Amino acid sequence: MRQFFAGARSVPETSWRAPSQWRCSRRTYLILIIGLYLYGTGDALIINATLGAGPWVVFALGVTHVTGLSIAFTTFILSVFAVLCWIPLRQKPGLGTVSNAVVISIAIGVGTAVIPEPSNLYVRIGMVILGILSIAVASALYLTCGLGAGPRDGLMTGINKRFGVPVGRARLVVELTVVSLGWLLSGMPRDGSLGLGKNVGLGTVLFALLIGRCVAITLGFVGRRA
Repeated sequence: MRQFFAGARSVPETSWRAPSQWRCSRRTYLILIIGLYLYGTGDALIINATLGAGPWVVFALGVTHVTGLSIAFTTFILSVFAVLCWIPLRQKPGLGTVSNAVVISIAIGVGTAVIPEPSNLYVRIGMVILGILSIAVASALYLTCGLGAGPRDGLMTGINKRFGVPVGRARLVVELTVVSLGWLLSGMPRDGSLGLGKNVGLGTVLFALLIGRCVAITLGFVGRRA
């Protein structure tokens, strides 16, 4: 049991890992697509649980609150910013980076339309936990394809490779940083004073605290079985 919950320090090598970030077998690309779709479904579960936005959404809403820009444009800008942060981390985009934006968006759209929004608090908490687990498993699948990470996951893998910080801790640092910034910004009136943001909820806190460890555990499990 202890070995089962042992987390990986980095993304493990697998038999389906692509030889190039832009070239892969059909098997590898299928695993990538399954992983990304599962990732988007996990996001949809958390969204429809309505217990608080995800850390990066909180960050985007905070920037939108301060700047007056649309949430769509702010989300795009933050994705570009995340990719620019790859440069000092020596990360490079790949086929998975491009597929990430397309497949996850489709999965979120389908998921939020199909998955119900329950009123029972315990069911909603269960949806958040299931969403976190889905995203963790999805991350282990698509990251081990070696086709490049999404803009935000790339920060985690970049910190891991550049500084040797375990993936779980790297993800924890990233998520706590962005949710803290978003929380402060969303409570900042236009006069520049600070208040408390309204977009952080139980689901936000659970995601920020648990996703890093869950990703590390699923990466470790996949690495041992692969």
